[in-house]
Amino acid sequence: MHDIIVVGGSAGALEGLTVLLEDMPQTLRASVCAVLHASESGLAFLPSLLQRRTRMKIRIAADGDPVRRGTVFLPPPDHHLLLRPGRTIVNRGPKQNRFRPAIDPLFVSAAAAYGPRVVGVLLSGLLDDGVHGLADIQKNGGVTVVQHPEDAPIPILPENALRAMRIDHVVPAVRMGQLLQELSRTPSRKAAAGRKHRTAERETRLLGPGPTRIPRSSPSPFTCPECDGALWMTSEAPAMLRCHVGHAFTPSSLLAGQREVGDQRLWGAVRSLEEQAEMHRRFVPAGAPAARRQDFRRHAEALERRALVLRRILVEASPGPRHAAKPRPHHTRRAAGRRAS
Repeated sequence: MHDIIVVGGSAGALEGLTVLLEDMPQTLRASVCAVLHASESGLAFLPSLLQRRTRMKIRIAADGDPVRRGTVFLPPPDHHLLLRPGRTIVNRGPKQNRFRPAIDPLFVSAAAAYGPRVVGVLLSGLLDDGVHGLADIQKNGGVTVVQHPEDAPIPILPENALRAMRIDHVVPAVRMGQLLQELSRTPSRKAAAGRKHRTAERETRLLGPGPTRIPRSSPSPFTCPECDGALWMTSEAPAMLRCHVGHAFTPSSLLAGQREVGDQRLWGAVRSLEEQAEMHRRFVPAGAPAARRQDFRRHAEALERRALVLRRILVEASPGPRHAAKPRPHHTRRAAGRRAS
């Protein structure tokens, strides 16, 4: 049976998760684990908000909790939620796709622990955290479900999933509850190849407290925006980039992280130049001749001009695409017409 349901979403996903859970009975033959990208304060309010809308029990997961049917497990703020056979894992492992909690760790660990018994659900959101994990669920024989892009407040995450793989069910949020109940009563399909299963297990170990190893292969030319370490690119599809301590990125999340780091460093350069200019103005050596004082003043003005150039670059609108392109129309039409089974 499909008795492990994992749900992930980003911007706009709270509405979909609420609708999904509203019609779910407490007698559901599956446990549900959900991860949403949200601030720590938002995650703190999430359990009480959801509990008012569903008959299922909402629980903030603790490390080692038994996985129970009819229960929705949520991560504590600033913690990943993962699964191992029969138990939950809650830790502050390295961020994935710039988030903690992140969707990929939950999906990948569920694929490793439960294989074809898993149903993975992706809701509204930005970028593509969760797409790699959804692919792992599919490779290990599980079922994939994506909120229809036309139903999602922010369709970019569902669209990225549709581009990356053939999704089993693409449905609006109002149909997901019934679909998941039907799947919980449906026999699971045959497990996928063991090689892919071991890949999911290896990725799950990278999020644990054990030691890590620096790969012997050559790294990519890119660096980790979290720790400045080298990144290695995987050969799987969709591709991931990982540093040896465990931070992981899809190409789009790495680009977003590098953009953020670049912004921080450029503003740091502005600050440094402006501080140097002020130092040259305030701390002219006592008793210095007029020519020496003039040199300090000119140097301060030169530093200020450099800072102004950088400030103007930063304040102007940044070039380049801000959002992912839409998938080819035939993907959505084909998926939308597929009946839930």
